[in-house]
Amino acid sequence: MFIRPDLLFKKDLKIDNFFNLYKFEKTKMLNLEIDDTYFFTSSNIFKRIPVADPRYINECDLLAFHSSHVLNNLELTVINNKNIPIDYQINKDFIILRDIDNTQ
Repeated sequence: MFIRPDLLFKKDLKIDNFFNLYKFEKTKMLNLEIDDTYFFTSSNIFKRIPVADPRYINECDLLAFHSSHVLNNLELTVINNKNIPIDYQINKDFIILRDIDNTQ
């Protein structure tokens, strides 16, 4: 799992729920298989751009996970074109901790 250190979870991220969509016969989606080259990524699809192009998933660099316990190259989360957006969104399910200017 790749998570930026400045993320604060507001809602539980139940990773097994996403893997189970591809594993079990009762919930298997369209008979699609995944391996450890696919990444589940947080996304804000349609937040900034009006198209869902699988080559670019908005905000997919904030949180990503896949089935292998070894992550050799973090760049794969953005450039491998095997990102699977999940319904886990910034400012809804997690936030980025930022410095707050209280001087005003």
